[in-house]
Amino acid sequence: MENGEFWENALERTGVACEDILAKIRESNLRRLSAVRIVVMKNTAIFRS
Repeated sequence: MENGEFWENALERTGVACEDILAKIRESNLRRLSAVRIVVMKNTAIFRS
């Protein structure tokens, strides 16, 4: 997401849903998508063998 617009090709490529991004934006107490300049998602999964 950049400047309030979703990058559909990036969402499809990574398997991230728009709803996931919107949930994180709500958690940040932002009220308008136009207030979002850019979203950077980071994988924080821990893999153990």
